[in-house]
Amino acid sequence: MGLNDLYYRGLVEYTNETNKDKDVVKLNNVIKQTGIESDVLETTKLVCTIEEDWVKNIEEGLVYVEKAVREERQFIRTEGDVVPIERAKHTSKTTVEHLARHSNFITHLPEKEGDDLVPDKLYIVEKESDYAVYENRFLYMMLTYLRDFIAIRLNRIRDAMTTYHGKFAINKKIDLARRQINVEINLTDRIKDDPILLEKYSAIKIIERIDMQYRLVLSLLATPLMEQVSKAPMIKPPITKTNTLKMNTNFKTSLALYDYISAYNGNGYTFTEEVVKLNPFNDETAEDYAKLVALNAFLTYKNANGLSKDLKNNYIEYGKELAEQEKIQRAEQIKRLKRHVNESSKTMEEYLVILEAQNRVLEKENTTLTTLKKTIEELKQLNEQLEKAKNELETQVEELNNVVISKDEEITKTKEEHARALLVMEQLHRKQIEELNLKHAQEKEALRQEHAKHIEAINLEHAKHIEAINQEHANEVASIKKDNEAERQAAIDEATKSLQDEKEKLLERHRKDIDSYNNDIDRYKESVRDKDSKLTKALDDKKRMISDYEDKIFNLIKQHREDEAQLNEEIKSLQDEIAALDKRIEHLIQERQFVEAQLHIIRVEQGKTTDEYDYTSKERFEELEAQYKAFKQLFVKEWGKTKKRIREEMFAKSTEELKQLSEEDNKDKKKKKEKPEPKDKNKDLSEQTPKKKKKVPEEKVDEVVDSKDEKLDISKEEPTINNDIDNNLSNSEVDNNENDNNSKEE
Repeated sequence: MGLNDLYYRGLVEYTNETNKDKDVVKLNNVIKQTGIESDVLETTKLVCTIEEDWVKNIEEGLVYVEKAVREERQFIRTEGDVVPIERAKHTSKTTVEHLARHSNFITHLPEKEGDDLVPDKLYIVEKESDYAVYENRFLYMMLTYLRDFIAIRLNRIRDAMTTYHGKFAINKKIDLARRQINVEINLTDRIKDDPILLEKYSAIKIIERIDMQYRLVLSLLATPLMEQVSKAPMIKPPITKTNTLKMNTNFKTSLALYDYISAYNGNGYTFTEEVVKLNPFNDETAEDYAKLVALNAFLTYKNANGLSKDLKNNYIEYGKELAEQEKIQRAEQIKRLKRHVNESSKTMEEYLVILEAQNRVLEKENTTLTTLKKTIEELKQLNEQLEKAKNELETQVEELNNVVISKDEEITKTKEEHARALLVMEQLHRKQIEELNLKHAQEKEALRQEHAKHIEAINLEHAKHIEAINQEHANEVASIKKDNEAERQAAIDEATKSLQDEKEKLLERHRKDIDSYNNDIDRYKESVRDKDSKLTKALDDKKRMISDYEDKIFNLIKQHREDEAQLNEEIKSLQDEIAALDKRIEHLIQERQFVEAQLHIIRVEQGKTTDEYDYTSKERFEELEAQYKAFKQLFVKEWGKTKKRIREEMFAKSTEELKQLSEEDNKDKKKKKEKPEPKDKNKDLSEQTPKKKKKVPEEKVDEVVDSKDEKLDISKEEPTINNDIDNNLSNSEVDNNENDNNSKEE
């Protein structure tokens, strides 16, 4: 039992004792209603909001860190030494190679040919596994850093969230007729590791995740690999990125985790202070503190007047009086028991045996009732849990519906935005194509004009050049004519040939210029076609993305509908279970009421009713009425079965009687045929006519059963139900006997 339970139990006992006195109750009411404005109760709580990003990153990274630790990377260290052959335990290939290079180790030859050579010394190689490689030392350094990173934050959060802060202040001036009390109390309480706050702290899910990470880091540091690596010198930043740290996935992720936690500068959490202030107090709190004031006033009065000894003696006397009263009550109970024994005309041992048997029966019944009560309580709790689960499911369904509505709205908005974007892109694409076509046409026209101008300029220059050549040729011809006619003809031919060659060169250059211009035009057209194809491809990609997005949206809606249908089925099944449990609870309550009714009837029959079983109060009478109704339902049900059985028995008897009557009539007819009667005119017509058989009608059986129903009217029952049932059944048997006699006479 904790201190809180102990204090509360003492407060309840103190309250029960003091509330017996009217003056104490009156004083408590006066204290409670005085100075309520100055009564203040204040509690301060720190609410911690933990950022989830660092928790999530550490969780994801620790998976790869654990895998890297399990790899147990090692380096085979080889150490060799020359030892005497007596100390050589094993040899290897290296030993033979070393011996071949150092023949000086062989100092003597074998005595006989064919014997083995035995050297004096050998080179022995020892191979040892060295786990203190750079990667393992990095893991150890990272785990120690991560341990400190988590421990610092976890300890700060725990200290802040599990510390209780409470303040209490009252200032009252109580004026009574012959008494005046002035009380002023200021109390400040601070408790570290408060049990209630610790329980709430441990139930926070994100705290459980952080604590699990911390324990995982400690377990990794406790592995044999890390214990062996811890003996090597710890590496210091910056970290050298070896090939393993770069290429191995586990070590690469571990290095990323180290970089993350080493660069993390924030606390990773924030505290929010919540102050709960109670002013004025509610009735229960005000009454508790009024008892505190009255108790303090009493303690002051007791200690000031030195009443401790007298009050202690009075308390001892009070205890003696209580013990004396208990003795008297016990003696009266013994006398009453003896009187019951004498009235029962049995010995004390026999009476005790009967009492023990009845006690065992009552204990069994009490155990049964306790079990039923527990079952009912469990069913109620289960019903409450199911109701709670139902409410949670309804809340989840409502939240999912809201999510679906919001998703539908987002989908609609996305479709609208996508349609607008497509429209804008199509317009932009058309505009760009139009601009490109216009620009292409303009550039083509400009090139054509430029080409035409260039050709015209070339032709003009060519014409001028030809004209100059012709002029020069004419001049040369004139001069040559003067000099020599033969030379003139040769010069003319040569000039004509050179002129022809020059003309061909000019035409060839003109053709090349035209081809280059055409190539430029073709390249420009090709670039325009490339841009057009890229725009078309981008538009197709956009359409494909839209179709994929629509497919995803359709799948999400389909999944949501399936989840919603599944939730509806679960809700329906839960409702069916709740209905079945309600029926079960109702059936158990009826059975309990019937058992209580049977128990009460047994007590009444055995005369065990006492003041403890007084049913005059409203609640007890309602309980008795419920028991009565349950027993009434059972009685009606059983009487229906009994009535059906009585009908069957009476119908069976009536059929047997009819068979007997028919057999007797047949015998009489046979006798009359064998011995005919003499004719007598004076006989009555009534004697000549044969007697008619009287059958027992079925209506008469129903009347008998209905008469029994009238006699067994439940609404006219007295409290002693068993006696009435016996009387009614005896009356029904008498009626059955009378009916049987009447049918036989007929």
